[in-house]
Amino acid sequence: MVLVCLGLASGGAGTAIGLAAATTVSAATTLNVCGTSAALMPGSSGTCQETFASPYPGQTVKVSLRISSTSMAAGGEQGSDVGTEALLDGTQTGLQVQIINDSTGQLFLVGKVACYSSPEMSQQATYPAASYCVSNTSGLPVTTTGGGRVSEETFTVRWLMPLAAGNPYQGGSASVTLQPTFTDLSTPAGGVLGQSTTAPGQPGGDPGSGQHGGGPRGPDPIHRG
Repeated sequence: MVLVCLGLASGGAGTAIGLAAATTVSAATTLNVCGTSAALMPGSSGTCQETFASPYPGQTVKVSLRISSTSMAAGGEQGSDVGTEALLDGTQTGLQVQIINDSTGQLFLVGKVACYSSPEMSQQATYPAASYCVSNTSGLPVTTTGGGRVSEETFTVRWLMPLAAGNPYQGGSASVTLQPTFTDLSTPAGGVLGQSTTAPGQPGGDPGSGQHGGGPRGPDPIHRG
C-alpha cells in the first residue's frame, strides 16, 4: 500500500493530498481499548465504555484507578519519517486520550509518557523517532456516588487523532488499559477490613498481546459501546 501523507492542504481548487511515493506501510493504524480495536486516521475520534462490577456489592468501597498505555510505531526505516513514531507519544500531534467516570464526570488522562527508540527501552527518543512509548499511572482516586456504596463503575474512553498527525504515525498501534481497584471499607462478618480487589483490565500488555497488568485477578470487565 502506498502511503498517503496525513497532512491536508485546502485551497480554492479543492483539497490537495501529498504522497510519499518511495515508502510503503502495510499495517493499519489502530487503538486497542475496551477489549476492541478501533481504526485511526487524521481527524478521527471515537468513544467506548468499560464497566467494572464491584466485588463487594452492598458494601462501602474506595475505588482507585490505574491507567497504562503502550504504543509502537509501524517499523518504518529510521530517517524516513514514515511509520517511525509511536501513536501515544505525549505530543500535540500524537493520539489524544481521555477517560471519564460516567457517574461523576471525573476526568482522567493517560499520564506521563516515556518514549524510546526500541521496545528494549535502552535509549530514550523523541519525535519522529520515538518508536516505543509507555505510561503507567496508578492509585488515581475515583470519586464515587452514594457514599461509596456502588455496585459498579463505568468509564468512557474518548480518543482523537489530530488532523495535524503526520506520516511518522502511519501504521502504528496503541493500547490503553484501565484497572480499577475496589477496597472494602466496611467490616463484613468474618471478613477483613480493607481487603482490595483489582480488576484485570483490557487489553493490557503490549498492543495485541492480551497480557494483563499486575495485581490479583478480579471480576472481568463488562464491555459496552
